[in-house]
Amino acid sequence: MANSRDFAVGERFKWHERIDKDLDPYAQMEVFNELLDDFRKRTAFRNHDENLVYLHPRILSYLNARSKKYWLSDGLDGPEDRDIFDCWWRAITDAHTRIGVFATWPECQVGCGIPWAEQEWHCWAAVLVNNPSTQENPRGYGKHLYIWDCLGNMDFDPITTRPRGPLLGAQQTLVKKVSQRYRLDSLWYFGGKDQLRQCLRHTAKWAISIAEAQDSPFRKADPRFSAFKRIPILR
Repeated sequence: MANSRDFAVGERFKWHERIDKDLDPYAQMEVFNELLDDFRKRTAFRNHDENLVYLHPRILSYLNARSKKYWLSDGLDGPEDRDIFDCWWRAITDAHTRIGVFATWPECQVGCGIPWAEQEWHCWAAVLVNNPSTQENPRGYGKHLYIWDCLGNMDFDPITTRPRGPLLGAQQTLVKKVSQRYRLDSLWYFGGKDQLRQCLRHTAKWAISIAEAQDSPFRKADPRFSAFKRIPILR
């Protein structure tokens, strides 16, 4: 009999078909949240005896409570379906791996050819991974942050890159917030250079692929993040 993980991998194409069908560029955040929650429930049902990866069930859009209040008053589409960043790391879980899907206001990038006022909300993902428990560090103190952006730029030197590196403003804010709450031991980045207006679909597929993988604490050669580059941490 195939184990639960084999079954999960076998279902991946069904989830990708649903993503392609439901998550067009104009999809409501409520639709995305329903997909994330359905995936979490199906995975938990099949793997009730395993320590699962944590996948946050709602889109993260607000930097803080003040930002949320502003967008609520400004008539943002589906504001009640979005969380503030803090909800992601405050959620109680025993998992070593914590996945968040973000939709944040973009910023004008040189050469993008799109006026700032015409740019749409941009979807990306982040993963926070615990350190392993060792004799020297029995509680696994310290975290490692991975940022995945399908429209990002990998053409940078990870050693000499400027302080902000390839990160967008909201991604920089996330790094600073995580650094304030935890001891952040490393920061990693992947940029995909995919086509515009498909970030919702690409990010959903990547997040689900990480959620399907076996949960584990930080490893130097983790196959889940083999394409990522390490970059300096913003202090």
